[in-house]
Amino acid sequence: MRFASLAGRTLRGPGLVVVLSLLVLGCAQHSQRAAERGNAIAQYNLGVAYDHGRGVSQDFWQAAHWYREAAEQDYSPAQNNLGVLYENGQGVPQDFEQAAHWYRKAAEQGLAAAQYTLGLMCESGQGVPQDFEQAAHWYRKAAERRFSSAPSSLGARYYEEGLAPAQTKLCVLYGEGLGVPQDFDQALHWCRKAAEQGYFVAIAAVKRLDREVQSPSKQ
Repeated sequence: MRFASLAGRTLRGPGLVVVLSLLVLGCAQHSQRAAERGNAIAQYNLGVAYDHGRGVSQDFWQAAHWYREAAEQDYSPAQNNLGVLYENGQGVPQDFEQAAHWYRKAAEQGLAAAQYTLGLMCESGQGVPQDFEQAAHWYRKAAERRFSSAPSSLGARYYEEGLAPAQTKLCVLYGEGLGVPQDFDQALHWCRKAAEQGYFVAIAAVKRLDREVQSPSKQ
């Protein structure tokens, strides 16, 4: 089987690994030059490289630096990732208020991952005052998003018909009447949305909610 070719020569095994490593390194170096010129996408990509150690040594401080450079230019994926670093205390002091600040910036631009995480923070009261209505608001935003493609960090499945974890969280809030009126029909609606995407937590919940909806006590 032919894997790669360089100057007409087929590369296999260790040779292919060397070429791929050089390509990754070259991409990182290209991103560095573009990032230093102020390109927000390149700054974000360089942040990702440092975050995950792709073509460079893993360095969360550098990741946070480049995410911030892009985030301050309103690039929402960088805002979201900077929020992650603040939440986890990687490359920056752990600070849930700062995490919520950057998640909100990205959420307000429509990034479903940030909307979902901000919903989690509103529900738990981490970094923001606990507010179930706000949690429901952000979960709904994420649950209703539609994407033609998805960030690799989350996977396309959650983006085919909205973000499945957010749909499941809406199911929980409607089921318990937190931030929204208790409504088992709405709970079942959102759980089914998530279950249709193969989200296993929702599949189990659908069966339980079906029993609740059909029980005499609901009548």
